[in-house]
Amino acid sequence: MPFPYDNLRQFLADLEREGELVRIAAEADPRLEITEIADRAMKSPAGGKALLFEHPKNSAIPLLINAFGSRKRMRMALGAERLADIAEGYLAMFDPAGNRSFLDKIKLLPKLKNLSDAMPRETA
Repeated sequence: MPFPYDNLRQFLADLEREGELVRIAAEADPRLEITEIADRAMKSPAGGKALLFEHPKNSAIPLLINAFGSRKRMRMALGAERLADIAEGYLAMFDPAGNRSFLDKIKLLPKLKNLSDAMPRETA
């Protein structure tokens, strides 16, 4: 199962479109302010919203928190109707008995590529 997003920017755009992202433009201190705001958000019903702190104090890099804090956002990120489908798909690759023919192993290559695509990458 290929992932639905090529990068974090695409995922953020979808979160915003779905009303799952709150942008915080004010400068916030990561030591106390951001942690308190994030803690309150995550304890709210259904896991709260994803939070994008656009101007963390002493940093030029925005900070995204709670992006995967709800089942809905997890399904969005993984491109799945059910989270169990993801787990079942990857667990099926690992046959403890090793009872696979060479052709069966070749058929696993696209799934292994999808797993590899899930690893973080740095972009410009």
